[in-house]
Amino acid sequence: MALATHTDLENRLRLGSPLDTDEAAKADALLETASTLVMQAGRFESEESAPAIAKVVTLECVVRVWMNPGSVAAESMGSISYTYDKNTGLYLTLDEESKLRVAGPRGSRNRTLNLG
Repeated sequence: MALATHTDLENRLRLGSPLDTDEAAKADALLETASTLVMQAGRFESEESAPAIAKVVTLECVVRVWMNPGSVAAESMGSISYTYDKNTGLYLTLDEESKLRVAGPRGSRNRTLNLG
């Protein structure tokens, strides 16, 4: 189960119309994978107990791939030139990972205390 649905993605993208069957299946697969990344990064025990930021980050992760599937960072017209982002596919940014860690079970205090 994913932290967000393809309907959530439709709303986030403001498409104005529902995804077709193939797009919905693609969205569901991406949302499932992104949810796994988010759950691991935040160390959340279950999707039901994950905080709202987990859903937000899941959607943002999928939106990046949905809007820019080729990971193109820059384009040029003269002599045709493309620059690709070093990150491809589904990934969490450092900022997203930080937000998830803080929202995790013990927040930013997730440290080991040596008492002896």
